[in-house]
Amino acid sequence: MKHFFLTAFLISLFLTSHGAETEDEVEGMGLAKEVRTSRPETNSVMTGTLNIKMGKTRKEIPMIVRVTVQGEKWLSEYETRPGAELQEKLTVKHSPEGANEYFYSKDPAHFENPAKVGVQEVFIPFAGSDFALGELGLEFLHWPVQRRLKGEMRLGRPCYVLESVDPKGSITARVICYIDKETKGILMADVFNAEKVKTKEFSLSGSSFKKVNGQWQLEEMKMRNLKTNSQTTLKLDLGEN
Repeated sequence: MKHFFLTAFLISLFLTSHGAETEDEVEGMGLAKEVRTSRPETNSVMTGTLNIKMGKTRKEIPMIVRVTVQGEKWLSEYETRPGAELQEKLTVKHSPEGANEYFYSKDPAHFENPAKVGVQEVFIPFAGSDFALGELGLEFLHWPVQRRLKGEMRLGRPCYVLESVDPKGSITARVICYIDKETKGILMADVFNAEKVKTKEFSLSGSSFKKVNGQWQLEEMKMRNLKTNSQTTLKLDLGEN
């Protein structure tokens, strides 16, 4: 009988430390899924500019952002426009249940059929900016660990706070994001590496997330790289929608 209770105790301890999800993790997984499966209602095409600032150096890279709805799935495309200093195209295929798929090319000749990129390779810069491919695709919302933390106010709006963790991540291993309760849009986020050092800060300005023709639209977002002391602003022209 003693052996029975000892075995039961050890099994319980093992499950608690290795498999059981906490309430915060269950709620976090639900919140992450709700945000990442928020499918756009219609197709859209927007022009925009990547404004990159590093010290005294300034670069402006014109680009096009396309969203194409394909039933329950949808595509997000980021393409630098002809004449830009760097020619690149990223296509992210989103699925409500499956993982993201990334297709990326630096050669305009292959823009119609870009090569597939593995998720372990998506945290590389897009067009020399501070935005990584996986950040544009919100890859962190697919990570195995998601925890909902205590809500906070950001940019004057009540937010859910979500902690996303990739136990195998190195360059990017943890993200804390602040999700607007009404729109489910990410207003701010802090990015950390495997050493728990904050490496990036993402934010919207107070006027960047607003309603246009009854729908919430994003006009401007910024990513600051704390390691390189650089900042990229992606500004979209909503008039092209």
